[in-house]
Order: sequence, then structure tokens, then C-alpha cells
Amino acid sequence: MIPRSYTFFASKNDLHLNGDKYFEKTSEVISLLNSKYGESRTVRLTLPEISLDNSEDFDSDISILSKCYQKALDLNFRWINQPFTISSRALVEPYTLNIISNLITKHEKLFALLNISNLDQVKEGASTYAKINKSLSRSQTLGFNNFRFGIGFNLSKYTPFFPFSYGSNSGFSVALESLDFLKKELSSSNSISELEVRLKEDINKSSKIFSQVGDKFSFPYFGSDWSLAPLPNSDNSVVDFISSFEGNDLGAGGGFLSSISKITALLKSPFSDKDISPVGFNGVMMSVLEDDALAKSFSLRSVTVNDLLLYSSVCGCGLDMVPLSGDTSEISIEKYAEDTASLAFRLNKPLGVRFMSISNLREGQQTSFSHDFVNNSSVIRL
Repeated sequence: MIPRSYTFFASKNDLHLNGDKYFEKTSEVISLLNSKYGESRTVRLTLPEISLDNSEDFDSDISILSKCYQKALDLNFRWINQPFTISSRALVEPYTLNIISNLITKHEKLFALLNISNLDQVKEGASTYAKINKSLSRSQTLGFNNFRFGIGFNLSKYTPFFPFSYGSNSGFSVALESLDFLKKELSSSNSISELEVRLKEDINKSSKIFSQVGDKFSFPYFGSDWSLAPLPNSDNSVVDFISSFEGNDLGAGGGFLSSISKITALLKSPFSDKDISPVGFNGVMMSVLEDDALAKSFSLRSVTVNDLLLYSSVCGCGLDMVPLSGDTSEISIEKYAEDTASLAFRLNKPLGVRFMSISNLREGQQTSFSHDFVNNSSVIRL
């Protein structure tokens, strides 16, 4: 499988006490990964979490973030992710919200995650997300800043996909592109069980290489996420693959959710191999502005946000990359985030929300993004 991302994680101690040595080691690891396995589409860095309401020195944490951001860019990391946490039900101060919004606006390669790890934090987390989302939509006419901000519920550590990525120790994980692999193997396999064997064999082979690289530099390999993820502006559509799997088309009667569920089970079948370390979602990703076929169906309204929420019960990432009109209310964003959280914690699975609120567009108008990881569709009003 092609590597979509080599995602690196840094502990607080490594960054604060010996940042130069940490970045030197990551450069060595990247070089060997490129040599042994192949260059990835992106190389990413996830920084240590910062608490929004319980930091010993919030301003100092932000200062260190900015320094690490610049250092990572100098070393050709494409994107840097900063996870934030809420430790209680206490209200997050407006001053803090403004800082996060300004950081994302100022640093065009910076992603940010609001990481919600238990039910007690959901209401304040959803409210905080909605406020920052609307602030970001006003900071740029195209609304692209919200591409780099999301809220995650019940996430697992060391997810390589941004913005839903966090981790407390130094090391790396890998996002693998399973879509092309499964398309090719599906045409030549005689059964699902045969497809499971081939998938497990390929991931096992990859995992051995990644582990060897990590061992060489005493830099842990945490695992891989081989989610079925789309690639925009290409023929790599997850929705098209699901339709071809059993002939159940999106928005054309029943069966589509059933197909997603079966593919999810297929993707999770390598979990039984003790030599394979899964991290992240390892599911089916229904990301509206990253999947050409899904974006088209969304424009035609043959699939709705409520449909996507239903599919989240059996698939990967939640309500991801959904384009919203500028007159969508803050409270509507908050409530859909709460609904997603309810599914995540009730079903004990990781889910996230990333709404692309665009201040100058209204219901039915078309987005106009130009980016290698984003396509276009028409916006809705929640």
C-alpha cells in the first residue's frame, strides 16, 4: 500500500529539554522510511496536548508551539497538529478561544484538535468547537481555515490522520492507502475471506519494515491506520468502491449501510494478527469534500448530514468535511457535535466532526476550493 502519511509524535520532555535532538532523529527516521518503504504523500507532526482550562502556563505552551511549528516547517514537515483538551466542565475563557482561532488563522500549516475523552466534557467541548468554528469562518472569505480544525470524541492515541491526532510519547505512526489495494484485489479474489488474507499479508509486511526502522533509531513505531480513505480530484472515491462492492448505490434505496458495515469488518480483520499494530480509525471514511462521488451526491441532496451521522454508526470518522452555509447557527453546529459524541461513546468508537463553515455562502451555493486534499460541493444550512 502507498503511504499516505508518516505522522510523528513528540513528548513534552523531548521537545522542551532536547528539541534539536528530537528533530534530528525524526529526519533520520524519515530518510530511512523513504528508502525502505517509499515516500509518503505527506509528513506530519503532532505536538503534545495543551489543556485549555488547566495548563500550568498556557502562554508558555503557546510560545513553545510556535517555535516547534517553525522548526518543523524548516525540516519540510507539511503539516503540524496541535491537540487541545478540556479537563472539566468549566467554561473556556473567550481569551483562550481567540488565541486558538488566531493561531490557526496565522499559521497556514497548523491543524488543531479539540480532544474530548469522556462524556462529562462533551457539552462544553461542543460549545467551544462551535464558537471557534464560527470565528474561523469569519476570518477568511473562502472558509478554508476550518479544514484545519476539528473536534474528536473517544479518539485512540497516535492516529496518523489530521486533525484527529494526539499522543503523549515520541514515535511515529503510518497512514496507509487501502483503497487502491482493495480495488485491485477485489477484482481477483474469489471470496471475502481470501481478500482478508491478502490484506493481512500486505499490512504485516509493511509493519515489519516500519518496526525495523523504529528499532534502528530507538524511536517507537506505534502502528498503522489503513482506513478506506478517498483522494479528491481523482478516481479514488470511497463511495464508488462501496457501490461496486455489492451493487448498493448511495441514496438509491437500502443496503448502503450494510455494505459499509461489511467493508469495516474486512478492514478490521487484520486486528487478529499479533504482529500488526492498529492505530486510529481503521474504518470507512465518508468525507464529503474529499470524495468526488460523495461531494456530487451531497450537492444533489441524495445524501444528507443525518445520513452521514447514521453511517457513522458503522464507519470511520464521523461528520467530516461537511460544507456549511455562513448562516448556519452556532447552536446547530454544537448540537450535531453532541450527537456525534453520543454515538462515539455509546458505541465505544472514535468519531470526529469537521464542519467547513463558509461565511459568504448560502444554502445551495457552490464552494470554490483549490487544494490537493479538498474538492467542491454545495453548502447546506443545518
